[in-house]
Amino acid sequence: MSAELIGAKLRRVDAPWPDLLALSLGNRTLRGVLLIGLGPAARGIGWTDARPRGNASSPLLLRARSCLEGGRVVELRRPTPDRLVVVVERAGVRHALDALLRGSRGNAWLRTADGEVLAALHAHDAGPAPQAETNAGNAALEPLAALRAEGERMLEALGVSAIERQKLALARALRAAERRLERRLAAIEQDRARVERVHELRRNAGLLLTHLHELAPDVAGAVTLDDQSVDPPARVDVEIDRALGPRRQAEAWFHAARKLERGAAIAEGRARATRQEIDELRALSARAGAALEASQLLDIAEQARARGVPVDPGAEPGRRKAPRTRLPYRQFTGSGGRAILVGKGAEDNDKLTLEHARPHDLWLHARDDAGAHVVIPLDRGAVCPSELLCDAATLAAHFSQARGQARVDVLYTERRYVRKPRRVGAGKVVLMREKVFRLQLQAERLKRLLAAERPAT
Repeated sequence: MSAELIGAKLRRVDAPWPDLLALSLGNRTLRGVLLIGLGPAARGIGWTDARPRGNASSPLLLRARSCLEGGRVVELRRPTPDRLVVVVERAGVRHALDALLRGSRGNAWLRTADGEVLAALHAHDAGPAPQAETNAGNAALEPLAALRAEGERMLEALGVSAIERQKLALARALRAAERRLERRLAAIEQDRARVERVHELRRNAGLLLTHLHELAPDVAGAVTLDDQSVDPPARVDVEIDRALGPRRQAEAWFHAARKLERGAAIAEGRARATRQEIDELRALSARAGAALEASQLLDIAEQARARGVPVDPGAEPGRRKAPRTRLPYRQFTGSGGRAILVGKGAEDNDKLTLEHARPHDLWLHARDDAGAHVVIPLDRGAVCPSELLCDAATLAAHFSQARGQARVDVLYTERRYVRKPRRVGAGKVVLMREKVFRLQLQAERLKRLLAAERPAT
C-alpha cells in the first residue's frame, strides 16, 4: 500500500473530528483518503473511498493546508508501530506530517525538512514532539484490504455509519450533476444575452443602406454616419469589413440579426428545461439528506441515474469503481436505439475521427462552422436510416457555432473520405467526397437527443 501512494498527489488535508486526520490522496490508479486516528475511540491507520466531512479546525490544519495541499507524497515511513510520518514535497520544498498514535490522546506535528516543528494538532496537552528520526526506512503499511477494514472500523467508532457514507457519495454525485447543469444554463444565458445586439445590428445595417449613395463601394474600416431616426440626430460609428464593402456588410448584419432572433426562442426553451432539471436534482438531494434507510437511497440513486447522474443503483453509493480510460467523445442514443458519437473538443475530434471511427462509419460536421465531429457507427455496407441521419445532423449543428440557427447545412460522408493534412490545427480535416444535409431544426428532436445521452462505452 505504501508503495502505491508514493508519488500520489495530496489533494486535501482535513480534520473532520478533533482526533482524526484525513489526507485525500490520488494518482492514476487509486484515489481515496488515508485516515490517521489519534484518539482512543478510533486510533489507527485506515483507508476509505469517501472523504468524511466535519468542521474541526486547528493551527496544524491551517498550516498543513498551506504547506502540503497540491504536493506529492515522496516518503511514507512507520519508524515504530505507533508512529506514522508522511513526507510531502511541494514546489521543491519538503514538509513532514509526524503522527504519534499512543497514550490517552495522540498528537500530530508539522515539521520542516530540518525537523523544526511548525505546528501541532494539540499544542498544549499532549507532551513534547518526538525526535525527528534520521535514516529511517519505508516500513510497509498493511495491505489495502486490511487498511479498508480498519478505516471502516474507525469511522463506525466515530459514529459514521455505512448509510451516512452512502448519503455523502450520493449527495456528491447529485451536486456534480447540478454544477454541470448550472454551467449549461450559464452558457445558454450567454447565448440569450447576444440577442440584445439585434437592435444595434439592424440599426447599423439600416444606416449603411440609407447612406449607401454617399459611400464608395470599396470603403472599409470605421465610418461615421448620421442617424436621423432619433431626436436629436446622433452620429454613429460603424466598422465595415474590407472583404465585404458597405452593401454586403449591411446584408451580413441583417442576416446575423435574423439568426439571433431565431435562436432566442430555442434558447428560451432550453433554459426553461435546464432550470427544471436543476430543480429536480435539488429535490433529490433534499430527499437523500432526509433518508433513513438504504432502500430509500437506492430508490433515489435509480431516479438520479434516470436523469443522467452516474450513480450505480445496484451498488453501494460511495464505492469507487475501477478507473476508466477517458474516451474522446460523448454518446447519444438516436433513432432505433442507435449510437451517435460526438467529439468533446478539437483534439478529441481528431481522436474520434482518426482512432475510433471505422472507414465505413458515417462522419458529419456543420458546414462552414467550427464544431464537433459526429460519427454514426455502421455495419460494413449498411445504409444509414434517414431519421438517424437527421438525429446526427441535429447534434452536429447543436455542438457547433451554428447552434441556435433554424436552418443549418451539415456535411456528411464515409469516414474513409476524411483526411488529416500534416501541420494543420487540431480538429481540422479535408473531405475527399461529401454530401450536404439541409437541416430544419426541430426543437423537440434536439430535446429528445440531449436527454438520451448515456455514458460512453
